Amino acid sequence: MNSDILKKFFSGKANPDEVHQILIWINSPEGQKEMEQLMEDFQDEIDLDEHTSERIKESVFEKINLPNLAEENDSRKVDDIAKISKRGRNSGLKIAIAACFTFCALWFFSSKMNVFENKVEDKQVSQAVNFIERSVSKGQKLKIKLGDGSEVHLNTESSIRFPEKFSSDQREVFLEGEAFFDVKPDPNRPFIVHTKSLQTRVLGTSFTVKEIEGNPAGLVAVLTGKVQVSIQDAATGFDVRKVDLEPMDAASFDFKNKSMLKKRIDYDDVFAWKDNVISFKNATFQEIISRLETWYGVEFSIPKNFNAEKDYSGKFENQTLEEVLIGLSFIYDFNYKIEKNRIAILKN
Repeated sequence: MNSDILKKFFSGKANPDEVHQILIWINSPEGQKEMEQLMEDFQDEIDLDEHTSERIKESVFEKINLPNLAEENDSRKVDDIAKISKRGRNSGLKIAIAACFTFCALWFFSSKMNVFENKVEDKQVSQAVNFIERSVSKGQKLKIKLGDGSEVHLNTESSIRFPEKFSSDQREVFLEGEAFFDVKPDPNRPFIVHTKSLQTRVLGTSFTVKEIEGNPAGLVAVLTGKVQVSIQDAATGFDVRKVDLEPMDAASFDFKNKSMLKKRIDYDDVFAWKDNVISFKNATFQEIISRLETWYGVEFSIPKNFNAEKDYSGKFENQTLEEVLIGLSFIYDFNYKIEKNRIAILKN
């Protein structure tokens, strides 16, 4: 049984499909045998009295709240879950569940629930995870190498948080803003990028994730490999929408309506920024100015009667702000004045 699903099940975060999988597994001879082995291994390390064991099981039952999860599923699976649960309480499954609860409850809940009022300190084992956080301000970018060899290009006004050392079963990072990831392949440890509303899961690939605070839309785009991305409900953590993406695919997300649109993309439109190339396609003058402010960390002032109606397509590679302004001034017929981080656009 997948350990990620087990963790979600015992934390009360499993969706109905996952609950269904767990209950079938628990009721199978293979599942019971596996749990018996887990219990035997576990008892060698920690000895629980009967009273503590019962209190753990009661706490887990309350936390999981199976009837509520079942109500969210379709009628066929609700019936299946009900039958399996009923059999479990009246058969050998009861023993298996007790063993699994004792093992998994200590594993996952001991740090979250007060079920040990008279606990012995030597019985508890905890492992602190040290997180590293990196942020970049307006006009800056940052390249980071993670502990597994994966690389992250952090775009301007973005931040990322990641463990100093990844766990043995998965690699998780937490992003605010926009970043390009070049992930080292590891079939045994999926790489997961969490943003406020999205979860992006890969084994080894390169892709961009963008979700900016206050922006109602987000984007995930794939350069190489394959990516699975989902919108998650903020309240429940359940997947609302899910899609698989292949090279040069992107999914744009509307967080308000919980909707997504899958589309094909051009390299320059999504990935060029990581190569220090600023690219425009049919951009208005105001869109150009807004991009330049963020890219270079400056502020523009534009005369109210300045007329710049035509759109612009083109790109600037590793060029200074003044070099960009020289090019744009010929297109839009203006002069400019630079004073530190403030640029005044002047009419000719």
